[in-house]
Amino acid sequence: SNCTAEQRTPTDGCPCVECVAAWTSVWSCARVDTDTREILLVDDLPVPCFDDINGLLYTSAPNLTIPSKTLAPGHTYRFTVTVYKEPGPRESTAFVDIEVNPGDPPVVV
Repeated sequence: SNCTAEQRTPTDGCPCVECVAAWTSVWSCARVDTDTREILLVDDLPVPCFDDINGLLYTSAPNLTIPSKTLAPGHTYRFTVTVYKEPGPRESTAFVDIEVNPGDPPVVV
């Protein structure tokens, strides 16, 4: 490689093109009021979406997969992701509200 020593990481000596850090995603989820879309609070803390005993939200992946029956019908959930990249800081945050309705899920072919 034609990279200078400053363009390599001190730990692995990777070529400069490969030294560019990947984007990291930080996920969170909170229950929101279905009508007002305000985050629901208990003791000034957001009400969690579910008991995340499997660490579903503790991933830095750009996509999040929530198994069926994790979210309860009749509630609305706000999933938020913040992505960042070093050097920087470069970051951006986005969210989506998902309303879960009772019934059978559609068949996907």
